[in-house]
Amino acid sequence: MDISPLQLDGGTAHEAKHVVGTGWSCRKEICFEDGIEFSETEQDHFSMPKMKIRYALTEADHAGMAAAMCE
Repeated sequence: MDISPLQLDGGTAHEAKHVVGTGWSCRKEICFEDGIEFSETEQDHFSMPKMKIRYALTEADHAGMAAAMCE
């Protein structure tokens, strides 16, 4: 929690007592079409090959997220 952007009573999260951080995640179905494509002609602001991210959620992914929101 010491990198948390939240301000807590009594100072930063690092200085506060009894702080608990939690997180949730859902499984992502692995798909061949998902991936990162690097450009052979374009560069980013670091002069590295520009990346294009291909990512889509499947029906199973949406069903998993819906089930998680009901919990």
